[in-house]
Formats: sequence, C-alpha cells, structure tokens
Amino acid sequence: MHILYNIHPAFLHFRFCSAMEKYQRGEGKKLHDPLAMAAVVDEAVCSFREVHVFNDRQGWGSVLQAGTNTWISIDYNDERFRQILVGSGPT
Repeated sequence: MHILYNIHPAFLHFRFCSAMEKYQRGEGKKLHDPLAMAAVVDEAVCSFREVHVFNDRQGWGSVLQAGTNTWISIDYNDERFRQILVGSGPT
C-alpha cells in the first residue's frame, strides 16, 4: 500500500502536531482518529491488509481479498505511534 500524497513528511508531521495541540486545548475541529493521522505521517505505524468490505444483516465486516484497493489496519506499532504523538517525527 502506498499513500497517494506527495507531501514532505516533515510538513505532515507539523500538521499532525498542530492538530493534536488544538485537540488537547479543545479548540477547532476535533481530531477523531490520531492513529489514522499517524499512519499518514509514517505508513509503517500500522500493518495493513487488502480487504473486501461488506454489510449484511449482522452488520459491517471484511474479508481478505486482493485487488480491491481497500486497505484496513489490522495492527499497529504502539511505540512508533507514541513517538509521532510526542513529536519525534518519521525515522
């Protein structure tokens, strides 16, 4: 999986830290998914798998399936996530 943004990682990290600061102060739009934002800064934060997403009578679900171009995170690196949160940036 590759993120489609052609933006310098330092800029993304700056925007992420700014959003987190506003979130902590209760200002502006809330950052509802810090892990997703961290994955934009450094894709290696999460382990992704390609899936088919479905909705049936029991609710939403997913199954592994190649060729869908739909990716979900199935795990994350807590240490790296916390490094990004406190501002150490991508390595």
